[in-house]
Amino acid sequence: TPEIAPEPPPPVPAEVALPEPPPKPKPKPKEEPKPKPKAEPPKPRPQPQAPPQPVMEAPANAAPAAAPPAGAPAQAAPVPRNSNALPTWHGAVLGHLERYKRYPRIAQMRRQQGVPQVHITLDRQGRVLAVRLHKGSGFEALDEETIALVERASPLPAPPPDVAQDRMELVVPVQYFLR
Repeated sequence: TPEIAPEPPPPVPAEVALPEPPPKPKPKPKEEPKPKPKAEPPKPRPQPQAPPQPVMEAPANAAPAAAPPAGAPAQAAPVPRNSNALPTWHGAVLGHLERYKRYPRIAQMRRQQGVPQVHITLDRQGRVLAVRLHKGSGFEALDEETIALVERASPLPAPPPDVAQDRMELVVPVQYFLR
């Protein structure tokens, strides 16, 4: 868009006209060209991030899987028939926790932000059996609130029926960001 120059203020009539000073001799220009200021590149806009997905771990009391025969390809944990079941459930767990999340007032006042990760053990009904901090945010108030959040939000959404274990273990990130 073209920029429009502001209108100059109207001239103010002078009561007494002063003689103009004699013109000063112009200094000779230097031979060195002045470096041009570099234009700053436009700052990238922050892209909205997809909510982090919880990581599902094998329960501590689960028997180790039998080793595949030599030469056989390594195989991951059994995948449920409905491949959307676990991601959908993970999203439901994150959404459920978001509804119960509270930003600690002291952390807000101190402008503290972070993403602590919490390790949760659940039963088939979604009841929280154990909760502990997996990775701290660096701020005690946020870490303590994350533990309290999981206890307050219990029971969590029940795991999908395709999951065979009686106990589920999840590592869930909880985001605390100020706007």
